[in-house]
Amino acid sequence: MKALYSLRLRVHRANLERFARLLPNNLSESEREYIHRRIAEEHSAIAKLEEYLTNAGQPTEIRSSSGSKRRSSSDVNVFLK
Repeated sequence: MKALYSLRLRVHRANLERFARLLPNNLSESEREYIHRRIAEEHSAIAKLEEYLTNAGQPTEIRSSSGSKRRSSSDVNVFLK
């Protein structure tokens, strides 16, 4: 299971690199906003995965992206799909 999360972590980091390479290009304001939003989403996903991997499945509270619900780290799959 840890291998799957490690793989997902690498994918999110690769996405960050790809989005960062797009920023220096000549982009419209809406394109630039979209890329910045996606970068923030990737950072959030990485933080959740790193927290899960650090806690090795120990029950901890994680806030959903909306901030309204609390889930245990065992429910982290909800955030990854």
